[in-house]
Amino acid sequence: MTKKMLLILDGQVGVLNRIYRKAETISTINTLIASFTSAQQTIVFTRHTNKTSLSVGTNSWKLDSTINCPETSIFFDKKRSSVFAEPAFIELLEKENVKTIYVCGFVTNGCVQAACLEGRSKGFDTKLLANAHSTFIKNASNVIDTWNQKIANSGIEVLSTYTAIKQIGEE
Repeated sequence: MTKKMLLILDGQVGVLNRIYRKAETISTINTLIASFTSAQQTIVFTRHTNKTSLSVGTNSWKLDSTINCPETSIFFDKKRSSVFAEPAFIELLEKENVKTIYVCGFVTNGCVQAACLEGRSKGFDTKLLANAHSTFIKNASNVIDTWNQKIANSGIEVLSTYTAIKQIGEE
């Protein structure tokens, strides 16, 4: 049976310091986590790693404590903006038999858009959760809206959390 997956990008302490609408975005992500858990679908958390601000094991590298992490979650450390540029991630998707990926997390104009575009280019049914990603840059609201439109224009479905929850329950 093919699975749907919730991909939560980089919800780390060091990434979330200045995120626009942090509490609201995390609340939305937690709602998605609960729904995917209830539907027994795969949940993957990525952690961006580097040798400076997001060094493995440091406090800034850890997931933010307000994000719910079910015991069945999979954690994947990445060094590149697009998690799809990591060969081990593609292997993980194949092992889990994932065909549809719902993308949310941080940062909209970085890792989120990169995962959406590269996921689609690698043949996965990739969907962006329009109200479950954010950024820290100036004019964040406009940046989020602009990327939602760019992603939609590229042929990727951009949908609300409500619609995603309905879709995962339809299996």
